[in-house]
Amino acid sequence: IKIGNQYYIFKSLETYPNSDMQTWLVTFSSAEKPFEIFLYQRKEKLATFLRESHSELKSFKLSRQVGFDFVARDGLTIQAYVNLPPNEPLQSAADVSAELRDLAELGMIPVNRQRMVLLVHGGPASRDHYGFLNTVAALTSRGYAVLRVNFRGSVYFGKRLYNAGIGEWSRKMHDDLIDAVEFTIENGIANRSQVAIMGTSYGGYAALVGLTFTPDTFACGVDINGPSNLITQMEALPPYWHGLRRRFFKVMGGDTETEEGRRELIARSPFFLADRVKKPLLIMQGANDARVKQKESEQFVDALKNHSIPVTFVLFNDEGHIFRHRPNRLAEYGHFEKFLHECLGGEYEPFISGQYNENAIVHTSGLITKNDGISESSGGGE
Repeated sequence: IKIGNQYYIFKSLETYPNSDMQTWLVTFSSAEKPFEIFLYQRKEKLATFLRESHSELKSFKLSRQVGFDFVARDGLTIQAYVNLPPNEPLQSAADVSAELRDLAELGMIPVNRQRMVLLVHGGPASRDHYGFLNTVAALTSRGYAVLRVNFRGSVYFGKRLYNAGIGEWSRKMHDDLIDAVEFTIENGIANRSQVAIMGTSYGGYAALVGLTFTPDTFACGVDINGPSNLITQMEALPPYWHGLRRRFFKVMGGDTETEEGRRELIARSPFFLADRVKKPLLIMQGANDARVKQKESEQFVDALKNHSIPVTFVLFNDEGHIFRHRPNRLAEYGHFEKFLHECLGGEYEPFISGQYNENAIVHTSGLITKNDGISESSGGGE
């Protein structure tokens, strides 16, 4: 596409053509420059710049996103992305050993090992993409590297990768996440003692799995609308999802209809291993979530309290599965930013619960907080 006197190849774009296909509205996105919008005339092969959708970000330096592959413990090749903090100095290919040279040329090897957040996508029949993402921009601006993994069970990488995830919830799918973390540690990217796990929906489940099935791997975890008990999760599916029950049972590796199937779901549910949590945990939940009910978070919080394990639970009263209202979104970021600061030591903007007039109730149980107005008593709220 010609823009001015230059020709560009758009590798990441969406197009919205008119009825005769001669005039296109083209949006171009990259990790460092989100959503430029062009008007493209096919006949003239000419694109005219219209506007930026996030012009307020022009004054900020955004992080580069680097895609790479690694080999999981069973030999399967997995694709992943890493974003380093935008001002983090990098080692050149001449600075590193021959084994790290290719990664250094990609711009993946920092001078200093990083605090890192493993950000797990939902679905799990979804995938992480190249391009700008608000959460990644927020985390990298606070000094965290961000690792995102298209673990087995992810889509758009072919049937082999998707089928390799069938029946592997909390097992090989989780192994892929652990192997990705190990890859970053072995290659000088992440600091082993400063890795957090965070995600929404399946990503929230993965965070709970991380803190129960592998309790020594992560420094802390953030679960947003993640199921904790796969039996209660399946029993509470909304009616319009019942046609998908058999598929869910297949990909999870168990069912609620047989004794053996229920045993499998129990074995894959963090709820039944709540007593193994030893690292700080932040749980956020939408009260109106039809996919993952409020009970999924509350029962896990109650199990932690029964074992005298600290937890912070934030219930957003007017949100569903994905938080949409701007005050709540700001508060969501405020909560996890402050939590990660206390866990990993990254930068944060001071946040007081309620400062955005969000519709949320905060409960804590034994977690020491720092001047944020949140009650420290067991089950206390505000």
